[in-house]
Amino acid sequence: MSLSGSVEDLPLLEILQVVSFCQKTGHLSVRCPKGDAGVVFESGRVVAGHMWDVPPLPAQVPPPGPARELVVRQRIATILERLVRLREGDFAFHLSDTVPTVLGDRDLSGETLPFGINPEELMLDLARQLDE
Repeated sequence: MSLSGSVEDLPLLEILQVVSFCQKTGHLSVRCPKGDAGVVFESGRVVAGHMWDVPPLPAQVPPPGPARELVVRQRIATILERLVRLREGDFAFHLSDTVPTVLGDRDLSGETLPFGINPEELMLDLARQLDE
């Protein structure tokens, strides 16, 4: 399964829902006028993400463990919320057998959750916010 298109034609919220529902592993790349972004999935769960204006998380701040996982989780939620609000740009979802740790020139190995976020509940909350 490879899927690509325009955000104007197929909103990213719908793409995220499909990938989650189908429990796919791979990454979603997004290009828009402001820059590039990406979301990494493992079995339909979001495990990492990056955005053009969100700098990489320093390797040891916070140190590995629960505090770092919380920071990564919050960053991913913010990135997803911003991505589903995009109204222009292009996207491509690429399947992979293993979880990607590098997207473009961004190394996400230190910003990857061990169990990921179930995006279904997060997406429902985001959809409600978009409707309001």
